[in-house]
Amino acid sequence: ATMFLTHLVFPSLFLLSCFDATPPSASPPLFVHPLSTHPLSARLLPACLLHFAQPWLSCCAHPPSLLLHHYYCSLLILLLLPHTVTPIHSFRRTHTQAEKVAEGEMAGRSLAIRTFSSSARLCKRVECPPPVKGTFDLVGTTAREHSFVRNTAERVFNQYGFREITTPVLERRELFVRSLGDGSDVVTKEMYQVKDKSDGDLVMRPEGTASVVRSLLSSGEIHHLPQRLFYFGPMFRYESPQKGRYRQFHQLGVEAIGYTSLQTEVELIIAAKAILQQLGISQFSLQLNTIGTTADREGYKKKLESHFERHRHALSEDSVRRLETGAVLRILDSKARGDKAAIHAAPTILDSLSTASRHRFDTVCDSLTREGIEFEVNPRIVRGLDYYNDTVFEYLDETRAGQQTALLGGGRYDGLVESLGGPSTPAFGWAAGVERLRLALDQSLLQEDVNFAVVPLLFGQSKLKESSAIEMATSFQFLSALRQHGLHAFLEQPQGAAQKALRRCSRAGASAAFLLGEDECAAGLVMVKSLRKGEAWQVQVPLAEAPTFVQSLQKGWMAGKEFDQLQVEGILASQL
Repeated sequence: ATMFLTHLVFPSLFLLSCFDATPPSASPPLFVHPLSTHPLSARLLPACLLHFAQPWLSCCAHPPSLLLHHYYCSLLILLLLPHTVTPIHSFRRTHTQAEKVAEGEMAGRSLAIRTFSSSARLCKRVECPPPVKGTFDLVGTTAREHSFVRNTAERVFNQYGFREITTPVLERRELFVRSLGDGSDVVTKEMYQVKDKSDGDLVMRPEGTASVVRSLLSSGEIHHLPQRLFYFGPMFRYESPQKGRYRQFHQLGVEAIGYTSLQTEVELIIAAKAILQQLGISQFSLQLNTIGTTADREGYKKKLESHFERHRHALSEDSVRRLETGAVLRILDSKARGDKAAIHAAPTILDSLSTASRHRFDTVCDSLTREGIEFEVNPRIVRGLDYYNDTVFEYLDETRAGQQTALLGGGRYDGLVESLGGPSTPAFGWAAGVERLRLALDQSLLQEDVNFAVVPLLFGQSKLKESSAIEMATSFQFLSALRQHGLHAFLEQPQGAAQKALRRCSRAGASAAFLLGEDECAAGLVMVKSLRKGEAWQVQVPLAEAPTFVQSLQKGWMAGKEFDQLQVEGILASQL
């Protein structure tokens, strides 16, 4: 009896449950055996049937040994066979292929296999490619912070009379080699290079100032000076990703090109402070320095080379490379621990300034003092780019310890335009990393997004139905009225259960939903239901009064208030 059940009945039932004849007119089978079109399929099925039948036919010869042997083989086949099954949903996107198997190759009959294994085990999992290291997505809170920083900066720039300029992300490599210096870290280690089909040597722009100057030169606007410009956009540098520093980052900046007045420098430093204050950043300090003229820097570089050569054994690998390539000024900007002692003992540029450069710097300091701007003279600030001269500055975040303390920085660059083929042109500007500003901004200043959803339905029914033409027309007219009042609103699809529709509205970011059914449309009313956490009220409002009513609620929500049923009814009664 055991042999009969094990070797004939159970295998037969298994085969009957696995293999099913499907007429060609029927829909494609749920599962298709991958070996049904394989050359070995003609041998596989008979071999399986012969294996299951063999113990029954020869069980009288050696019953105990055959029982053990064939029970093991049967179990092995039962375990392995389902794993050769391919779910048909894995190629539902190519439905014609399934029809071809069902109708053409099987000559009118299809061999379908039902598997008992989960699809997760049988299907090859398709994984989404991960994001590029050092990049991030702007979504949700980060998108709100990003927009807040940009809008705040743009408002200040407009108040100071700057005009926006946008330059391409792709630029020629030569532009930054000539402007930043071929020995700079940006050029030697951090630029993303792109080879196009014409073998052009292109790069993803690592900073914005050189692109702005290139734009003025190529468009001829350099002959219509002065120019007050601001920009905002993504930049790219191959750096070690860390908090506040990414390989794709966003930068905002201002450029005052054609201005020689020292008061312009003071004005732009004050504009930078205004942006920080309007972002709610209160704990920052202004660090100021001058790197003098080209002649001043040449004499200072010789002193630095002599000094760092004596401390060569203690310098980091990058600092030694900078010493050998002549970029000795950048050693002062090194954050390596081994360089700190040598940098601290290095001579300062203030001792190498000419009389004119010293007088110029003193004038800038006096102007800032008269304007009530507190600052600290820091002779170690040199900025990391070759085109700077005279005044340089940085605003530092006093709440953060470590390397990423600079919120923004800039200075004068009178020689940049000329180095790119233009006339000798004075210029001053600064740039800020948006990601750094996002880390330091006051989160309480972010205004909450208040959105509303319009849901056409038969209110009071457990299920939604397709809205009639009147309901849809009323919904679109109501949406238009909401948007004309400056409210953010969207239309929710009228299908599925009512509670599911409201949950979808909540997930989409709606603070309240307007429910429009047949009765509401006929009476000129709309049901307003709160979707905010901690609030559970709903009230009927005349369609004409609904925009004004929710405007009052929006002001309260943006101020951090919460409403209950009595308060909402009171607001509605006062308006009516």
